[in-house]
Amino acid sequence: MRNKRLLFILLGFLIVCLIGGGIFFALQGISAANKKREYFDVYRAQAEEYIQASPEIIAQYGEDNISVTFDGSVTYSESGEKGFLDRYIEVFKPNVPDTLEEFSEGMDMIKFKLEINGDAYEIIFEKNEGGDLAVSDLIAVAD
Repeated sequence: MRNKRLLFILLGFLIVCLIGGGIFFALQGISAANKKREYFDVYRAQAEEYIQASPEIIAQYGEDNISVTFDGSVTYSESGEKGFLDRYIEVFKPNVPDTLEEFSEGMDMIKFKLEINGDAYEIIFEKNEGGDLAVSDLIAVAD
């Protein structure tokens, strides 16, 4: 009888630890995703400024009639290669840089899908000669 009670207590403790660990890692992942989103928002703002000042876009839509809407998705590639083990560890311990500069150094390319006055476009940031992420292309996309 005593052994059964001890077994149930031990199982209960393990279940609580597993649930607590799951919640901890989920919250850590959410925090990392929010931090990355903040960094991508900086580049979305830069993209919008680039579009608002683009002579081709101004010529096509007029200076006062430019409406930019991002679809919320982002495609990116990070610098360096990561092995399977590195990616697996990052699931449990996300590695998001502390500053925008560190984040930018770790990226090779960022691509956003957006609409300008209802027309579909993609804007791509790539590293320039100075090693900074800058707009490299604004492409009209056929629907």
